[in-house]
Order: sequence, then C-alpha cells, then structure tokens
Amino acid sequence: KIGPEYLPDATNYKQSFYDPPADVDAECDPESAIQKQFNDKIYTKDDDALEHFPPDAWVVDATLAILDELQPHLTYVLLAEADDAQHALGAAWDPQEFKKKTIPYLPPVGCILDNDPGWQLVSKRNRHVYRSAALDAIRDVDNAFGRLIASVKKIAGYEKATFVVFSDHSQVNHLKDNLTSDQTDPMAILSKAGLLTSDEQNDKGFFALTGSSLGTLHWHPDKPDRETVIAKAKQVLLGHRCVNPETGEEECPWFVWDADDVKGTAGGITAPGELHHGHFGSGEAGNKIPWPDLWLMANNGWQLPVYDGVLGNIGVEFPVPMPPLMVFVGGHGGVDTQPILMAMSGPGIAEGRVLDDPNYQQDYRIADLGVTVAKKVGLSFPHTTVGKDRWDEIKS
Repeated sequence: KIGPEYLPDATNYKQSFYDPPADVDAECDPESAIQKQFNDKIYTKDDDALEHFPPDAWVVDATLAILDELQPHLTYVLLAEADDAQHALGAAWDPQEFKKKTIPYLPPVGCILDNDPGWQLVSKRNRHVYRSAALDAIRDVDNAFGRLIASVKKIAGYEKATFVVFSDHSQVNHLKDNLTSDQTDPMAILSKAGLLTSDEQNDKGFFALTGSSLGTLHWHPDKPDRETVIAKAKQVLLGHRCVNPETGEEECPWFVWDADDVKGTAGGITAPGELHHGHFGSGEAGNKIPWPDLWLMANNGWQLPVYDGVLGNIGVEFPVPMPPLMVFVGGHGGVDTQPILMAMSGPGIAEGRVLDDPNYQQDYRIADLGVTVAKKVGLSFPHTTVGKDRWDEIKS
C-alpha cells in the first residue's frame, strides 16, 4: 500500500508498459526479448516494483483522490511512465529512424489477418527496438494524461486554475544493443592510456558515476599529480573514436568538459551555471563536497556504462563487483535529448499561441515556467533567478 488509506491500492494496477490495458492488439503486436526483459524484471517483477515505478493510471487516480480529499491550492503531478517505459522499450518519436525488419516478424496464430505494417518497424540504431511497443507505452501515457485533465475539468472552479505541463528531457534510442562494451568505457580507456592505477580502479582514488548519456569522473583530491592527470585524461577521451553502427563513420562518442569548461557554457552546449555552482564547486566556506573533475555527455545516441551496480533507485539489486553494463535501451542526458515540451493554459493565457525556437535563440528553459507563473499570480522573487519571465509572450 502506497500512501494514505484514501489512495487506491497500487497492486491493482500492475501492468506491462509494452502491452498496457488499452492496447487493442496486445496479443499480436511484437516486443523484442530485450524490451520485454527490461520491463518484466524492473517494472512488473513484484509488488515492490510498484513503489519505484507506479503506472500513470495509478498516479492519476491517486491525484484525483488527493484533490477530492485535501482540495489543495497547488498540486504537482509526476507522470513518470514515459521516462520509465522508454528506458526499457526505446523511443519512437522519429519515424525516419525506423526501417522494415529484415526477417519479418510473424504474429501468433490467429493474428495474420490483423497484421499491421507498423509491427515490422525496428530502429536503425538498435535492432531490438520495435516501434509498436514504444508507441503503445506512449499511448498509455496520453490516455492517463487525458483522463486527468478530463476529470479535473469536472471539479467546480477549475476554470480559474492554471495548468503547467512540461517534460524534463526527451529520449533517444541508444546505439549499442549489447550489454557489455568497451567502446564507451571511460575507465578502460583511461587505464589503457596509463592514467588509472589498479588501486584507483577499486574506488580508492578514482570514482566514475556514469549511465545512459551522462557521466562524471572524480579523482582523489590528494592525488599528487592530479591536475596533470585530469588534463591528460580529458585529451585522451576527446581523442577517442568509435565507429557509429548507424552511419559507419568514425566519431568521438562524447563531449568532455573540465571544471573550467562548465563554469562557462561548455562550448555553447550548456547555460552558465547549469553544471557548476560557485559555492559547492569551488570549496567556498570550507565546503567539502567533491565537484566532478570531468563531465562526459554522450552524443548521437552513444551510451555510457554503469559500473558496479551504481545506478540510482532503479528498484533492482545488481551484484557487486560486476562488469560495466550498458543497461538502457533508450536514454537521456545528452545534447540530443535537450528538446522538451512546455505548455501553459489558464485565465489570461493566449490560446493556441506557440513559441517555437528550434535554434534556442531565446533559450527557453524549464526555469522560465516558475518565474512566469509567479508573475501571473503576482509573486516576486527577492533574489536573482535563473529563469526568465515569459508572461508578456504568452498572455492574451
């Protein structure tokens, strides 16, 4: 049982993300073994998984129960299924990425007459990603969100409410479809270059926190030749090349930034202050929090490995020690997952107005939403804000 007694029992909502309840062809449409294995082991293996990854259907019903019970003035709803499902099933947003399967998928007996051409589409990047499975998961997300909005509209006074909808990132399909690889293993690359000792690889003087498209590397602050090693490591990683299995071309699989890079804009990729904080990162006021020495941000769908089971709150225990694993089918954290959805609706907001900025000239950011909402309701901030007030751009 998750939460107070008035919330619905989450164990009644167990489902797979690739064959959700509203999937009309669940018995016929394809999912790869990799897609199913990730989903089944992480998301629906037992009742405890629901605490980590409740389906959006439960989140919506729980939200409606809270609105009825508490009648809050402000409600924040996290519909996490789009993120969870795409890690397991992959992303389906780009039709150009998918091709017809070389060896056709054969539906179970009885499904031949209903064979949908979409069942044969797999990602050019990752042969295990059937597009139909990812689309089924996204339809489930859409259904849940639509039901939430339709139900809120039945609440007295809803027309006075302001709705803010946003995603924190988008997702891409990772290039590598195997579970182990040294192509994008920074510890293996640095060790081969003589920049990591055996002791350091045992977390005694070095630590790597990586996974999906983002990673950080940390050397012990008392290492004698620390600055020299970090500078050499940056150059080694920038000089590393892999053959992109989608294009057949050699490329560097990542961006690499040191502490000085992230104080600025990291070559125009990030905003000032996005990956650096003066207080924590500079050791001011005697702060001892270790800031990353190097940042890695994968590019073009490359995936960074997970070391020794170090992965945040995924709801499964990994054996330790273990080899580097390429855990995810789809992922985020890189430049290619930067585009997001931001939308607002409510009194005084222009209906149907679209602020589209594909080249990021206006630098629209999630932080703008908080500042804009504050302006709308008459609040002001006593300190400098990261976000910008966009009220004049969206007001009716």
